[in-house]
Amino acid sequence: MLHELAVFLIATVAPGPGKAVTDPADLVAGIVLSNHVDAATLDRARVLEAAGAGEPWRAAPGVFFAPAPAGQKAPATGAARVDRLEGGWLWIRVRSLVGGGAPGVIRRELDKPKEAAPVRGIILDLRSLEDYQNFEVGAQLAALFAPEGSVLFSIEGRGAPRQFIAREAAGMLLPPMAVIVNAGTAGVGEAMAESLRRLKRAVIFGSPTAGRAAEYGAAELPSGRILRVPSRRVGWGEGGLAFHDPVRPDIGVFEGASEADMLRREAEEGPVAFIAEAKPRPRQNEAALVRGENPELEEAIRLRLEASTEKDKPKAAKEKEALDEEEPADGADAAPAAAKGGPDDGAGGKVEQVIRDETLQRTLDFLRGLDALGLNRVGEIAPPVAGAATNAVPAGTNSNSRR
Repeated sequence: MLHELAVFLIATVAPGPGKAVTDPADLVAGIVLSNHVDAATLDRARVLEAAGAGEPWRAAPGVFFAPAPAGQKAPATGAARVDRLEGGWLWIRVRSLVGGGAPGVIRRELDKPKEAAPVRGIILDLRSLEDYQNFEVGAQLAALFAPEGSVLFSIEGRGAPRQFIAREAAGMLLPPMAVIVNAGTAGVGEAMAESLRRLKRAVIFGSPTAGRAAEYGAAELPSGRILRVPSRRVGWGEGGLAFHDPVRPDIGVFEGASEADMLRREAEEGPVAFIAEAKPRPRQNEAALVRGENPELEEAIRLRLEASTEKDKPKAAKEKEALDEEEPADGADAAPAAAKGGPDDGAGGKVEQVIRDETLQRTLDFLRGLDALGLNRVGEIAPPVAGAATNAVPAGTNSNSRR
């Protein structure tokens, strides 16, 4: 007991100037062995050895170091943002579950009168949603898209297990749905995504999640780091993932190094400017046939004429245009380099670098494909059959009906 108390006191001492950012192995191992959800099955010697190497997760799955204090704050731009994209697609970005405001924001949009604007598909964007405490809020949010009465997930480990049931589902006819995740989706976000997939309510897009579907405790170490230890695991029933395994998407999409900046700006500005398909491609349709027009052919001719005109433009004119772009107007400050475009295009001009959300575009293409094939099944949510959790269509309902 005295040894454990001494170890606890060490954790409150900050390292002096010039000392390496390390923490006592026995301190780290002691915290892990005292709090880990699977502490009874962990090998104490291996945990101590792994802690001494600075990699306690090797012997205790799910453990990790966080560089910042564990306190959570709701983002200034709001816990959730909902945008209706042209064509009837509803995009929902969840940024934070702190404060419990996100489900209300989303419910108000879902419960709008049917006459407002038909929703043909829903995209629930959970990218970079990292939360290890607000499982009740996450369950309320997921329940908006699940059959009422179905089991979403459970929290198991220390103490009595807790099961989260879908209550108060949204009052709208739910169309097809896609969920987007990435490596920053952790904890509650992973629980929500996997539960909606297991309930046959959504297809998951993006990249594998963090692999931390658990309720975590936090301990501040002498180095200033936060040691996070899973104290209770998330479960989805038989055949579910281990809490330390990532949720892998059904359709993988890799965004690249610009993803973090894109997600921040997208949450503030909305998704329209970041969709890969900047504007709809002109397509042949019945109205065009009646007018004797061919939009596809006309667009192809226009693009070819523009390319030909640019190619034949005198070199002097091109140089003058480039000079006009580089020189700011009188009294104006020079534009920052980042705003002037991308690398040289080989002809003295600049190649504009536009950030696009490829994952969001893929989800839109998927939902549009279902709609085009007549697979957009929008039916009333029926009470789940005992032991099952599916978004069943009631008898007598046309499964291919549209909103």
